[in-house]
Amino acid sequence: MEKKRSVGVTIFAVLLIIWGICGFTGAFLMAGYSYITGIGVNLAKPQLIICLLLYIPALISGIGALLLTSWARRLIIYLSVLFFGVCIFLIIVWAIGVVYVLTHPDINLARGQIMDGVLWFLNLGWSIILFWFFMRPSVKEQFQMASPSKGPI
Repeated sequence: MEKKRSVGVTIFAVLLIIWGICGFTGAFLMAGYSYITGIGVNLAKPQLIICLLLYIPALISGIGALLLTSWARRLIIYLSVLFFGVCIFLIIVWAIGVVYVLTHPDINLARGQIMDGVLWFLNLGWSIILFWFFMRPSVKEQFQMASPSKGPI
């Protein structure tokens, strides 16, 4: 029995691949910038590790979703839950930064805080949508392996 991939699964798989590539590239650019400028060199290593732990599985799960492998759906669900937790943590850290900006007005710092907040809320929404989509029964059926029927032997 041949597996048939829906348009929704294809779109999400491609988006996961793009998300993984962008995150992977962004992590290395961030680490390179920190190393070149000397700003936050000690912070770049943990951020790089966290980014790689999130974005490499995103890339792999996107490829697996295109192939409709059973492990890809589970990996996407686990990844969305993990990313949801990371986003909540970073939104809390962002909110603390907003309080700091409100007490120490600096336009450049405020611009950075606004952009960070927008990005983390978008990522939070992305993780919720991923979880919702891949938990749907119709999507689950697409990823189930067609097991051959065995006789009573």
